[in-house]
Amino acid sequence: DQEIVLDITGSGDPFGSKIFRDFLTTFDPTPWPNLILDIQTNGVMLTPTNWRRIQKWHQKIRALRISFDAGYETTYNITRRGGDWNLLLKNCEYLNQKLNDYKNIFVIIRYVVQDLNYKEMGRLVEIITERFPNFYSIDFQLVFDWGTWDKQTYEQRAIWRSDHPEHKEFLECIKDPLLKHNKVKLGNLSNFLK
Repeated sequence: DQEIVLDITGSGDPFGSKIFRDFLTTFDPTPWPNLILDIQTNGVMLTPTNWRRIQKWHQKIRALRISFDAGYETTYNITRRGGDWNLLLKNCEYLNQKLNDYKNIFVIIRYVVQDLNYKEMGRLVEIITERFPNFYSIDFQLVFDWGTWDKQTYEQRAIWRSDHPEHKEFLECIKDPLLKHNKVKLGNLSNFLK
């Protein structure tokens, strides 16, 4: 009776990957009562059509983690290159409505904080809490070095470093009263509030 959790995927978008998309649309999880699905996505391809295509999974989904990483479209075009801000918001509106029928699903908004977006954290909290009240939480985390940037670029992105030229501004931004909302989880940013 132990739960089996499938986490799809931290290595790209499941709706953008033919392998994961085919799996989600063709595999029938019904005979597996202990199977639970967590999805990580950028949300752009989480359209009403794709939502209907994974209908067999709806009762099995525990969490949908959607990456925003911006509070404005101009920043989103940089932090989520290749994404579509307006389509993301449209898909989130649809999903917010669907959550009235699926109380088992927790939609978690993810926001990786860096020099490009730290000033927009409060703005995102406003968007999510006002437009998508059925979403469960907004999770912030500091940018981490996955080895995709050179050393200089990473140091520029790492706003949390005390030697960063905008570090003091970052410390002020995380005091924003909007970040005290009960849906906000500051994760490793909370260390800087002390």
